[in-house]
Amino acid sequence: KMAYEKKKNDESVKILKNHIKEKNLAKLYVFCGEESYLKEYYRKTIEKMISTGGFDSFNIIYLDDEAITEDSLTDAIESLPFGAEKKLIVLRDPQFGWASKFRKPLPEVFASLPDYVCMILYYQAIEYTPDKRMALYKSIEKNGVIVEFNKARGAELVNWLRRRFAANNKAISPADCDY
Repeated sequence: KMAYEKKKNDESVKILKNHIKEKNLAKLYVFCGEESYLKEYYRKTIEKMISTGGFDSFNIIYLDDEAITEDSLTDAIESLPFGAEKKLIVLRDPQFGWASKFRKPLPEVFASLPDYVCMILYYQAIEYTPDKRMALYKSIEKNGVIVEFNKARGAELVNWLRRRFAANNKAISPADCDY
């Protein structure tokens, strides 16, 4: 099972990389897992893709769990991007307890996101533990991409370190990487 989960997680990261490479972002992502560096790296990458320079406060919206209300989410989704094709909405550490207060069910909200929205459910301080039987999870899975960033281990980590060094015109030996 562990090998299957790792393969599934690797596939979701490949899907995300492909979306970024093709400049064709999904409407909904879930960023979760213990590898905070990669989560932050890909969030910033998407933010840079959407950024227009002068209008970021209109096109990049962060809502923390306690600030997410039906009105704040509706305003974020329905306001059109300004001077850009897309807008980014990042919900930080959403726990969905607030969703019970919505008139419009959250699964329906996720299913009907406009094409100009890229939303990231960004789990940083808390763990993403979905109830896979619930309509909310099924909507997220159907309408978005769940990307779990796991910590790199062994040879994978050594290769990553060597690539990071090479990108900065530096070299490092595998032995130093292991250390």
